[in-house]
Amino acid sequence: MSDDTSNNDTFELAATFPATSYSEWLEAAEKALKRGDVEKTLATRTYEGFALKPLYSAERDGVGADPAGLPGLAPFTRGADAAGRTTGGWDIRQTLTHPDIAHSNAAIREDLDNSVHSLALRLDRAALTGNADGVAEGGLPLHSTTCWQALLANIPAASTALALEAGASFLPAATQLAAVGGPAPGSRLGADPLGTLAAHGTLPQGVNQALADMADLAAHANQNWPHVAAITVDASAYDAAGASESQTLAAAMATGTAYLRALVDAGMSVDNACAQIVFHLPLGPDQFFAIAKLRATRKLWARIAEVSGASKSARAARIDAITANRNLAERDPYTNLLRTTLAGFAAAVGGADSITIAPYDTAVGPISDDFARRIARNTQLLLKEESNLHRVMDPGGGAWFLEDLTTKLAQSAWAIFQEIERAGGMATALSGGSVASQIEATWAEREKNLSRRRDPLTGVSEFPNIAEDLPAVPEPDVASIRADVAARLSDNAVTLPAAGQGQRTAAAIQAAKDGASLASLLAALGGNPTNIQPLPRRRFGGAFEAMRTESDARIKRNGQRPVIFLANLGTLATYTPRAAFAKNAFEAGGLQALDQGGFEDAAALTAAFQASGAKLAVLCSSDRRYGEQAAEMAKALKGAGCSWLALAGAPGDAQEAYEAAGIDDFIAMGGDLLASLNEAWATLGA
Repeated sequence: MSDDTSNNDTFELAATFPATSYSEWLEAAEKALKRGDVEKTLATRTYEGFALKPLYSAERDGVGADPAGLPGLAPFTRGADAAGRTTGGWDIRQTLTHPDIAHSNAAIREDLDNSVHSLALRLDRAALTGNADGVAEGGLPLHSTTCWQALLANIPAASTALALEAGASFLPAATQLAAVGGPAPGSRLGADPLGTLAAHGTLPQGVNQALADMADLAAHANQNWPHVAAITVDASAYDAAGASESQTLAAAMATGTAYLRALVDAGMSVDNACAQIVFHLPLGPDQFFAIAKLRATRKLWARIAEVSGASKSARAARIDAITANRNLAERDPYTNLLRTTLAGFAAAVGGADSITIAPYDTAVGPISDDFARRIARNTQLLLKEESNLHRVMDPGGGAWFLEDLTTKLAQSAWAIFQEIERAGGMATALSGGSVASQIEATWAEREKNLSRRRDPLTGVSEFPNIAEDLPAVPEPDVASIRADVAARLSDNAVTLPAAGQGQRTAAAIQAAKDGASLASLLAALGGNPTNIQPLPRRRFGGAFEAMRTESDARIKRNGQRPVIFLANLGTLATYTPRAAFAKNAFEAGGLQALDQGGFEDAAALTAAFQASGAKLAVLCSSDRRYGEQAAEMAKALKGAGCSWLALAGAPGDAQEAYEAAGIDDFIAMGGDLLASLNEAWATLGA
């Protein structure tokens, strides 16, 4: 190679190919597909109701100026910081749920020693719901200042940001944290009464009083704790119920608007009120939708803050991104490593302020093991330190597809947000059930696609490993933990002033310092409980996984998993494609497929079926072989005691004849697999 660097010629791969216009592509696509409306044929429909185009180009989609503006400038679609995340990256956050306080203390130190920046603390069910039961269930039992002191022992509390997930106990939990040293800069106190009501269906007080307590906490934070946000708009309940991305964003915007009004009505300036609000958004593995979701959130909130009178700099939304639980699988949970990595990638590209990646075993049990938490932490470190995702400002900005998706998502969410506002706001929409009704309609459509595997789930509805061993779930000694918590409690009576501009919070902090328990502080808030029907919590693979769980239970009870006999007709080459398809389909529902090769005649087939002990069977072969033998073999199998018989493939014009011969169902691409599996299980008596 020559050392001469004077030659500045560059190699341009695209220059060797002639430029192709959009119209030329469209003509070629129409010719190849032999259909007139190629765009409609190739478009992808979304749960939002709009379509994604098959191709985006400068000729049709390019514009003279960037519609998203510039990074650091209103409407902040491209981020609140002109330098993006290039100066330091995002906040790497881990969630703690282990109820053993000593174990969680060690986990915090381990996380901080390995580049985690902040910790999310999820309190137990007793705190989240404000009820006496549920101590040490599903989270940390931080019911006294001594519990907090034990949790934070040997932790640099002054520099460790904490994000509280305390549900109904947001004010008592925040004041107990303050009593043991106060929240560090960057902390989130997690006041979210409407999100709590949506998720759990209950608040210990009326909604208006809860909003007043929230405003009191925010006022105290504004006065005493710089760079601490008192309020979290958590959209997880809507996402977990099966909402579309537009519905989730609309709910978040309506909730944020309700909180903004409550703070301003309590006497806080609009700018200070905006500084107290952080959005907590779940992201799934559809990376483009996830990126657009973050960008649309900033666009929407900037508009709401502008109309409310906020200054330009105060209109920038802060977003804590988390990986969505609804996409995570209990079965083949290691596939979650890929789902959460994609969501984490999207969060980084979309410019989230903090990112929390769920451990891969999150759907297996309420507590993740230490190895799973380590992998979740290292996933973020890889995305940041090795992939350098923070080195580019808004890497998705300017892409025609992503800009179009951001705009459409924002417009769709804005329309739903306006409906909520016209109906009286988020509190009214929750209590009246309109939000739940809209989500149910989306879930019904989503459920059909999951059932028909149009929305496939690897390891669950597709490519299942029926004999897998699930990771062990940590099982702490809950009775011992409860006894330890009870020993730390004192029963001090507490009296608090009415909510105002921080006075109630200040009095609660002093009461916590004097030994008041979480329950005592919560009781001192007073008020009558608010109860509604909570939004359901769903995971996309839940229906398939319930069948797998029942299948595992039958092994424990009977020593054998339920089986379905593969009635393969003809040679290996003839039956293998549909036998593989049938095995995949039925084992997704926990029915183990028995493959004993191919059969040429009814006598051999029925003998093998009877010897197997199976009650269910599925015919697998080619369409030609079905035409020759399906009816004969079906009658033979039914005569041999087959209680339920399916055929792998679409029946076409022969359906009536096949059904007359005894075939009960047909398993084909696009068919309702869950309905077929339910019929098969019903035959087995489940």
